[in-house]
Amino acid sequence: MRLTPAVCGGLLAPVFLLTAALLGVRWPAASLGTLLLLCDNMFFGLSRLHMLDMGTVLLVGLVVLVAVGTQRASERCGPGAALPSVLLALNGVLLGLALASKFAMALPTIAWLGAYNIATLRRHAHTAAAAASSQEAEAGAGADPKQAAAAPAGGGQRDPEEEDRSAAASLLWILIDTAVRGVGLLGGAGLTYIGVMWVHFS
Repeated sequence: MRLTPAVCGGLLAPVFLLTAALLGVRWPAASLGTLLLLCDNMFFGLSRLHMLDMGTVLLVGLVVLVAVGTQRASERCGPGAALPSVLLALNGVLLGLALASKFAMALPTIAWLGAYNIATLRRHAHTAAAAASSQEAEAGAGADPKQAAAAPAGGGQRDPEEEDRSAAASLLWILIDTAVRGVGLLGGAGLTYIGVMWVHFS
Protein backbone atom coordinates (compact mmCIF):
# COMPACT_ATOMS: atom_id res chain seq x y z
CA MET A 1 0.00 0.00 0.00
CA ARG A 2 2.86 2.40 0.74
CA LEU A 3 5.26 1.21 -1.96
CA THR A 4 3.06 2.08 -4.97
CA PRO A 5 2.40 5.76 -4.07
CA ALA A 6 6.03 6.20 -3.04
CA VAL A 7 7.16 4.94 -6.46
CA CYS A 8 4.62 7.25 -8.14
CA GLY A 9 6.02 10.19 -6.18
CA GLY A 10 9.56 9.32 -7.22
CA LEU A 11 8.55 8.98 -10.88
CA LEU A 12 6.96 12.43 -10.77
CA ALA A 13 10.46 13.97 -10.69
CA PRO A 14 11.68 12.69 -14.10
CA VAL A 15 8.26 13.45 -15.58
CA PHE A 16 8.61 17.05 -14.44
CA LEU A 17 12.20 17.23 -15.73
CA LEU A 18 11.26 15.92 -19.20
CA THR A 19 8.24 18.25 -19.41
CA ALA A 20 10.37 21.26 -18.54
CA ALA A 21 12.97 20.24 -21.13
CA LEU A 22 10.31 19.90 -23.85
CA LEU A 23 8.97 23.35 -22.96
CA GLY A 24 12.42 24.84 -23.50
CA VAL A 25 13.44 25.36 -19.87
CA ARG A 26 17.21 25.26 -19.44
CA TRP A 27 18.66 22.26 -17.64
CA PRO A 28 19.90 24.11 -14.51
CA ALA A 29 16.45 25.61 -13.91
CA ALA A 30 14.70 22.31 -14.71
CA SER A 31 17.00 20.43 -12.33
CA LEU A 32 16.36 22.96 -9.56
CA GLY A 33 12.61 22.66 -10.10
CA THR A 34 12.88 18.86 -9.92
CA LEU A 35 14.80 19.08 -6.65
CA LEU A 36 12.19 21.43 -5.18
CA LEU A 37 9.47 19.01 -6.31
CA LEU A 38 11.16 16.12 -4.53
CA CYS A 39 11.46 18.20 -1.33
CA ASP A 40 7.91 19.58 -1.45
CA ASN A 41 5.99 18.68 1.70
CA MET A 42 2.63 18.29 -0.07
CA PHE A 43 3.89 15.79 -2.64
CA PHE A 44 5.90 13.97 0.03
CA GLY A 45 2.81 13.73 2.18
CA LEU A 46 0.69 12.51 -0.74
CA SER A 47 3.20 9.79 -1.54
CA ARG A 48 3.74 8.60 2.06
CA LEU A 49 0.59 9.39 4.06
CA HIS A 50 -2.44 10.23 1.91
CA MET A 51 -1.67 7.38 -0.44
CA LEU A 52 -4.64 7.23 -2.81
CA ASP A 53 -3.95 10.51 -4.64
CA MET A 54 -0.36 10.05 -5.80
CA GLY A 55 -1.24 7.70 -8.66
CA THR A 56 -3.64 10.28 -10.07
CA VAL A 57 -1.03 13.04 -9.66
CA LEU A 58 1.48 10.97 -11.65
CA LEU A 59 -1.09 10.24 -14.37
CA VAL A 60 -1.94 13.95 -14.65
CA GLY A 61 1.77 14.74 -14.93
CA LEU A 62 2.12 12.12 -17.68
CA VAL A 63 -0.87 13.63 -19.53
CA VAL A 64 0.89 17.02 -19.56
CA LEU A 65 4.20 15.46 -20.64
CA VAL A 66 2.67 13.49 -23.51
CA ALA A 67 0.57 16.50 -24.61
CA VAL A 68 3.67 18.68 -24.91
CA GLY A 69 5.53 15.85 -26.67
CA THR A 70 2.62 15.43 -29.09
CA GLN A 71 2.79 19.10 -29.99
CA ARG A 72 6.51 18.88 -30.71
CA ALA A 73 6.02 15.72 -32.80
CA SER A 74 3.10 17.17 -34.79
CA GLU A 75 5.08 20.34 -35.56
CA ARG A 76 7.85 18.20 -37.04
CA CYS A 77 5.80 15.45 -38.72
CA GLY A 78 2.59 17.28 -39.68
CA PRO A 79 -1.03 16.37 -38.87
CA GLY A 80 -2.11 12.76 -39.16
CA ALA A 81 1.44 11.39 -39.05
CA ALA A 82 2.11 8.12 -37.24
CA LEU A 83 4.07 9.40 -34.23
CA PRO A 84 1.69 12.24 -33.24
CA SER A 85 -1.28 9.89 -33.69
CA VAL A 86 0.26 7.26 -31.39
CA LEU A 87 1.08 9.93 -28.79
CA LEU A 88 -2.48 11.27 -28.98
CA ALA A 89 -3.89 7.79 -28.36
CA LEU A 90 -1.46 7.35 -25.45
CA ASN A 91 -2.57 10.70 -24.07
CA GLY A 92 -6.19 9.56 -24.26
CA VAL A 93 -5.39 6.33 -22.41
CA LEU A 94 -3.56 8.23 -19.66
CA LEU A 95 -6.46 10.65 -19.33
CA GLY A 96 -8.91 7.75 -19.05
CA LEU A 97 -6.78 6.16 -16.32
CA ALA A 98 -6.60 9.48 -14.44
CA LEU A 99 -10.38 9.82 -14.64
CA ALA A 100 -10.86 6.24 -13.47
CA SER A 101 -8.47 6.64 -10.54
CA LYS A 102 -10.10 9.79 -9.17
CA PHE A 103 -12.70 11.42 -11.40
CA ALA A 104 -13.03 14.91 -9.89
CA MET A 105 -9.27 15.32 -9.49
CA ALA A 106 -8.72 14.86 -13.24
CA LEU A 107 -11.53 17.15 -14.44
CA PRO A 108 -9.32 20.30 -14.49
CA THR A 109 -6.85 18.33 -16.60
CA ILE A 110 -9.56 17.86 -19.25
CA ALA A 111 -10.12 21.64 -19.33
CA TRP A 112 -6.37 22.29 -19.62
CA LEU A 113 -5.95 19.65 -22.32
CA GLY A 114 -8.81 21.13 -24.34
CA ALA A 115 -7.40 24.67 -24.13
CA TYR A 116 -3.90 23.42 -24.97
CA ASN A 117 -5.09 21.55 -28.06
CA ILE A 118 -7.17 24.52 -29.26
CA ALA A 119 -4.10 26.75 -28.98
CA THR A 120 -2.03 24.14 -30.83
CA LEU A 121 -4.61 23.87 -33.63
CA ARG A 122 -4.62 27.66 -33.97
CA ARG A 123 -0.83 27.72 -34.34
CA HIS A 124 -0.98 24.89 -36.88
CA ALA A 125 -3.59 26.77 -38.93
CA HIS A 126 -1.38 29.87 -39.07
CA THR A 127 1.61 27.71 -40.03
CA ALA A 128 -0.36 26.03 -42.83
CA ALA A 129 -1.59 29.38 -44.17
CA ALA A 130 1.93 30.82 -44.15
CA ALA A 131 3.34 27.73 -45.89
CA ALA A 132 0.64 27.81 -48.58
CA SER A 133 1.22 31.53 -49.17
CA SER A 134 4.96 31.06 -49.57
CA GLN A 135 4.51 28.14 -51.98
CA GLU A 136 2.10 30.14 -54.13
CA ALA A 137 4.46 33.11 -54.14
CA GLU A 138 7.34 30.90 -55.28
CA ALA A 139 5.19 29.28 -57.98
CA GLY A 140 4.01 32.67 -59.21
CA ALA A 141 7.54 34.00 -59.35
CA GLY A 142 8.71 30.98 -61.34
CA ALA A 143 5.81 31.18 -63.77
CA ASP A 144 6.05 34.89 -64.59
CA PRO A 145 9.36 36.53 -63.62
CA LYS A 146 8.42 39.90 -65.15
CA GLN A 147 5.23 40.09 -63.14
CA ALA A 148 7.08 39.05 -60.00
CA ALA A 149 9.72 41.72 -60.59
CA ALA A 150 7.09 44.35 -61.19
CA ALA A 151 5.29 43.50 -57.93
CA PRO A 152 5.79 45.94 -55.05
CA ALA A 153 8.56 45.14 -52.60
CA GLY A 154 6.13 45.16 -49.69
CA GLY A 155 4.05 42.46 -51.42
CA GLY A 156 0.98 44.50 -52.60
CA GLN A 157 -2.49 43.10 -52.87
CA ARG A 158 -2.78 39.35 -53.33
CA ASP A 159 -4.88 37.60 -55.91
CA PRO A 160 -8.26 36.57 -54.39
CA GLU A 161 -7.90 33.08 -55.91
CA GLU A 162 -4.55 32.65 -54.17
CA GLU A 163 -6.11 33.72 -50.88
CA ASP A 164 -8.90 31.19 -51.40
CA ARG A 165 -6.39 28.41 -52.05
CA SER A 166 -4.39 29.37 -48.95
CA ALA A 167 -7.57 29.39 -46.87
CA ALA A 168 -8.57 25.97 -48.25
CA ALA A 169 -5.14 24.53 -47.47
CA SER A 170 -5.15 25.84 -43.92
CA LEU A 171 -8.73 24.63 -43.42
CA LEU A 172 -7.83 21.13 -44.64
CA TRP A 173 -4.82 21.10 -42.29
CA ILE A 174 -6.85 22.08 -39.26
CA LEU A 175 -9.70 19.66 -40.12
CA ILE A 176 -7.30 16.72 -40.34
CA ASP A 177 -5.55 17.73 -37.15
CA THR A 178 -8.83 18.26 -35.29
CA ALA A 179 -10.23 14.89 -36.38
CA VAL A 180 -7.09 12.98 -35.39
CA ARG A 181 -6.92 14.75 -32.02
CA GLY A 182 -10.59 14.18 -31.30
CA VAL A 183 -10.46 10.48 -32.11
CA GLY A 184 -7.19 9.92 -30.25
CA LEU A 185 -7.95 11.90 -27.11
CA LEU A 186 -11.68 11.38 -26.65
CA GLY A 187 -11.74 7.84 -28.03
CA GLY A 188 -8.74 6.72 -26.00
CA ALA A 189 -10.00 8.33 -22.80
CA GLY A 190 -13.55 7.03 -23.20
CA LEU A 191 -12.59 3.43 -24.02
CA THR A 192 -10.01 3.30 -21.24
CA TYR A 193 -12.42 4.71 -18.66
CA ILE A 194 -15.21 2.31 -19.66
CA GLY A 195 -12.78 -0.60 -19.65
CA VAL A 196 -11.44 0.18 -16.16
CA MET A 197 -14.98 0.67 -14.80
CA TRP A 198 -16.08 -2.63 -16.38
CA VAL A 199 -13.18 -4.48 -14.73
CA HIS A 200 -13.87 -2.73 -11.43
CA PHE A 201 -17.58 -3.50 -11.30
CA SER A 202 -17.13 -7.06 -12.55
